[in-house]
Amino acid sequence: MKLVTKENASILLAGIAILISIRSCQLSKEATALDKREFVQQRMLTLTASIDNKKEELQVKPTENDKILLAAKIIFPNDIIKNAIQIKSPEFKFSLINLKYQISEKINEVIQRIKDQAIIIDNASIPVIIESHYAVKGLGYIDRSLYKIEYMAFISDKEYEPPTIEFTGLLFMQHLLPEENAVEALNDLWVYINENSTIKLNHLTSKSIGR
Repeated sequence: MKLVTKENASILLAGIAILISIRSCQLSKEATALDKREFVQQRMLTLTASIDNKKEELQVKPTENDKILLAAKIIFPNDIIKNAIQIKSPEFKFSLINLKYQISEKINEVIQRIKDQAIIIDNASIPVIIESHYAVKGLGYIDRSLYKIEYMAFISDKEYEPPTIEFTGLLFMQHLLPEENAVEALNDLWVYINENSTIKLNHLTSKSIGR
């Protein structure tokens, strides 16, 4: 029978202490990483919008009250609106007049009008990037996120009557990483949408629209 000497016991205890220390360090790193993720997530910005179709404007605001929007700009696909547009502070309203015109032009390019029939386009959208400067608890941050401006359209059978566009919402899609080429990603998405369009067309006869 081998006896454990005082010296051996000290070595054994020291080894156990080292193992406990290593494990504690691992747990500490995991906790720190978790805290960091929670810290970042708590400070991420997501915007929502109210739309006034009569005034033809969209107003954005953070979904959470602890985030203060300082500045913002909106980026469209190149063939819709080429230059980024500032969303004016402090109300952060954006005019929809030019966007409505560009959508009307696109609809006229792709939709063939049918005599005595009207067409309704449901659940259509334009992808956009909104770049925001905002503050949370006294610290400033920058966010670039992908959104969709959703709309529906009514197209009459009259050739020279512009489509009636009604904007229905702003839908958050995803946050973009700082290293991502946001404009390139946006235009690639727009090309994909155009090539794989699933716009729902509802044809209405002249009788059904009250003529």
